[in-house]
Amino acid sequence: MKIPRSFILLTTLLFAFLPSVGHAQATFNFQDGAGGYSGTADTNIYDSRDTKNFGGNDQIYTRYNSDSSGGAGYNIDREGRNILLRFDNIQSSLSGQTVTEASISLTVSTIAAGGGETSAALFAYEILQDWNEGTGTGSSGTSGSANWNSRIDGSSWQLAGAKGSNDRNLTPIFTSSDFNVGGTDSIAAEDTLTIELPTSLVQSWIDTPSSNHGLLISIGTQNQYRYPTLGFYSSEFSTIDYRPELSITVSGIPEVSNASLLVAIAILLTVSAHRRLHRR
Repeated sequence: MKIPRSFILLTTLLFAFLPSVGHAQATFNFQDGAGGYSGTADTNIYDSRDTKNFGGNDQIYTRYNSDSSGGAGYNIDREGRNILLRFDNIQSSLSGQTVTEASISLTVSTIAAGGGETSAALFAYEILQDWNEGTGTGSSGTSGSANWNSRIDGSSWQLAGAKGSNDRNLTPIFTSSDFNVGGTDSIAAEDTLTIELPTSLVQSWIDTPSSNHGLLISIGTQNQYRYPTLGFYSSEFSTIDYRPELSITVSGIPEVSNASLLVAIAILLTVSAHRRLHRR
């Protein structure tokens, strides 16, 4: 017995117009206190308080020192206060997925021009060694680590301030566009700065969590007479929306598409046609 020509035509059309089966993308956000997440570690290390820890404070700061005897331009030696930031416990949500985009958003809390108006930039470096957030509080901090000299209790940075090649990858993974500090168009409190992350780095955090030591973030200016300070709200800040946020977009999640629906319809039509033919 023959299958009806109308069914053959319908099936042919269905498969002719099937879209390619792909995978959906999804974005996951990690921010302490939101959606049950609580894995952020953040603090700052300070050259003038080189044995003090600030991990329990609700703000984190980065500061650049002046260098009247040196030349203009960005120089790691001028870093005077650096932010350490890490997002732990992200792999359980993203295991097996492919990272296509990632970024960190920070909300500005404090700005100090230091010497006058200047153009500045924000830098982010991959940290290569483990470190403790600590629980230090207050403007002068509390004894403990991480601090300017030590990354964890009993273990020093290769160079103070995490400036050694064993402490961080000395090539920044991110450099912002220049922004104004102290002028009429200056960056302001509650502004958001976004750090775009290399997908390969974030993928390594997911695939090999032990490699995730987070980032060192620092401000810099090419003007040798300026010493700006920039503060951000930390994961301890009372308002959740102002806390640091990691956003990761991944692919690889199976997509329920029109293609799947059309294939299912075609199969059902085939089964139905065969049943009708066998009844005759």
